[in-house]
Amino acid sequence: MLTAFIELPDEPGGATVMPLQRGTLPEGMRWHRRLRVGGWSNALFDHEGASAASEGRAITPAAALNVDAATHTIHLTLPASALGRRTSLKGARVLINTWDWDGGYRALFSAPRSHSFGDGGGDAQGPLWMDQVGPLSLP
Repeated sequence: MLTAFIELPDEPGGATVMPLQRGTLPEGMRWHRRLRVGGWSNALFDHEGASAASEGRAITPAAALNVDAATHTIHLTLPASALGRRTSLKGARVLINTWDWDGGYRALFSAPRSHSFGDGGGDAQGPLWMDQVGPLSLP
C-alpha cells in the first residue's frame, strides 16, 4: 500500500494526523489530499473530517494508475479537479509511505503473529508504515 499526503500551497486548513496509521506528519506539514493506493484499493480523501480513526471525505475520481514494469516505476495521476484546478503546484509538498493492507493497515504486535507484523518486542504502538520519503517540495 502506498499512502501519499499532499499539502497544497495557499490552501487553508489541512490535517497533521495520518489516519489509521498512528502518526502525525513531520516538519509542520499539513495534508489537504491523501491518496491510498495498492492491490484492490485506490482511494482519494480530503482532510475534512479526517482523524486518527477516519480517513476524511472521499473524493472521486481517485488517481489514474500506470505501472512500468521495465523501469520498476508507478505513475499516479490525480485529476485536476481533485487539486482545485490549480495552474501550478509550485510549493506543494508530498510525503509517501508504505505499509501492508488487508482491508485495513496490517496489524502490528510486539511479537510476530499470523497475518500481522511484529516490532521486535517493542510496545506495538508505533506508526503503521515501513518506508517513508518526504516531505518533498515541488519546485
